[in-house]
Amino acid sequence: MIDWSRIRTIEDVFKLDEDVLYDESNDTLTNGRLRVRPNLSDEDYEDAKFWAQYSRGLMLITGEPGAGKGITVHMIAKKMSYYFGKLAILDTRPRKIFGSYMPFSEEMLAEQIERMSEMENGVPRPYVVKGLTEIDFMENADDYLEYKKLSPVEQYEELQLKGRVPQDAVLQDYNKRRNEFTATVEFKPYVDADGKWITSRGEMFLRNSVVMMDEFGSKYMSRLSSPTMAIKQILLKLFNFWRHMHCLMIGVGVSLEDFDRKCFPKVVWQAHCTRLSELYAPAESPEDIMVGVTITPRKYNPIRDELAKAGDAVVLVINASEKKEVLGGYSWKDIFNTENAQGFELPRRYRRRQ
Repeated sequence: MIDWSRIRTIEDVFKLDEDVLYDESNDTLTNGRLRVRPNLSDEDYEDAKFWAQYSRGLMLITGEPGAGKGITVHMIAKKMSYYFGKLAILDTRPRKIFGSYMPFSEEMLAEQIERMSEMENGVPRPYVVKGLTEIDFMENADDYLEYKKLSPVEQYEELQLKGRVPQDAVLQDYNKRRNEFTATVEFKPYVDADGKWITSRGEMFLRNSVVMMDEFGSKYMSRLSSPTMAIKQILLKLFNFWRHMHCLMIGVGVSLEDFDRKCFPKVVWQAHCTRLSELYAPAESPEDIMVGVTITPRKYNPIRDELAKAGDAVVLVINASEKKEVLGGYSWKDIFNTENAQGFELPRRYRRRQ
């Protein structure tokens, strides 16, 4: 952190430490290519190359109820996680066969914004280390008896010499009753060897992630919700940084009319889902669930206030009943509950008084 009261001439700026003036942190995710899962089959590798073009940005998924939006969005999230190691952040609970994921919530999002801000500033920040119990750090009983003869400050310095506590930690408090220290440490955010953003509050989970918002059109970015709603304001700002975070954000709704038009300038793709008839199913299994997905590049036209087509559309046919090796022999329709409980909030004037 720069103490500007000491900066009187330009030469004073040049005397600052290099880590204050320059950003030499690792950036292993932006070497022009994604990290692809090793040892993929030829078929999966070709599939990964196709989905790589959709690995970051804002994608809107639309379709009538029952069209296969849930199948499509869970499939994309799983492919991004499996092929490219992205952390899946979901606002619905999938079945266990989906694999590891992080639940999405407004509280989680607010915490991530705090970490993102700390990462951007790059300023060392104090954080508290609690619960450093002294007896756990001593080698044997004799050491402990000698250690107890020292003052709390000397005890703490002894722990630092033994490497039990960071050398830059500062003793903040000593609880005699619990034989426990509390310390503060100055932590400078950094990028680790895997490209993760690490702050004093923890890892920045949005970095290299796929965020699935099933309630995007009905709640978070609804056209009918208040434009001053906190979650909407946060998301609208966050959409500007998907490139830096290598993040794919997916919002689900019935049609484009469901979404607040303020998000349209941020949209990169629209994937429209249609439930296909049994004519598209394999002859040997005509009851398979077939979903058609049309992925269209979009660009906002401010003059006409619409999402214009920005390139050729790609049409996919998904057999949601086909068993997949990546799912351990299950199918895309099995990774989430298609009849999970859903609802919406009534306007306040219609709510029953308790």
